[in-house]
Amino acid sequence: MGRKEDYTIGPGANLHGENLSGADLSDANLEDANLSNAGLTDAILINAYLAGADLSGANLASANLNRANLTSANLLGASLLSADLIDADLTGADLTGADWMGVDWAGATMPDGSIHDQIHVRGSGPPMGRADDYTIESGADLSGADLTGADLRRADLRRADPFVTLTGATMPNGTVHE
Repeated sequence: MGRKEDYTIGPGANLHGENLSGADLSDANLEDANLSNAGLTDAILINAYLAGADLSGANLASANLNRANLTSANLLGASLLSADLIDADLTGADLTGADWMGVDWAGATMPDGSIHDQIHVRGSGPPMGRADDYTIESGADLSGADLTGADLRRADLRRADPFVTLTGATMPNGTVHE
C-alpha cells in the first residue's frame, strides 16, 4: 500500500477516504479528483496537479506539496499540519477551517493570488486572515513581512522581528495597528 500503482490515479479519480500515507504521487495528475477524507500524511506530492481536487477533511500532515498546483482545490477542514507548500499555487483554493500550523508557505501563491514572499516562515499561518493560536518560532525570519489586515489577537509575537509591516493588523490587545 502507498504506491501509486496500487490505485487508479488520474484526473477525476475517486480516492475518497483512501490511506495514501507516505505515497509518492510526485507529478501525478489528480485534477478534479475526490481525495476527501483521504489519509495523505507524509505523502510526496511534489509538482502534483490537484486543480479543482476535493481535499476536504484530508489529512496532509507533513506532506510535501512543493510546487503543487492546488488552484480552486477544496481544502475545507483539511489538516496541513507541518506540510511543505513551497512555491505551491493555491489560487482560488478554499482553506476554510484548515489546520495550517507549521506550514512552510515560502513562495506560495495564496488563494487571493498574492505571493507569500517570506522565506520559510514556519509556525505562522498564511499571510491573510487569522493568525490566532500561532507562535512565531525562535529564529523565524519575518523581516519585511507584510501582515496587513491580519488578526493577531491570539498570536504570540514576543519573538517577532521588529521590522514587520503591521498596518491595519489587529494586535494581541485588540487594537488595530495604524
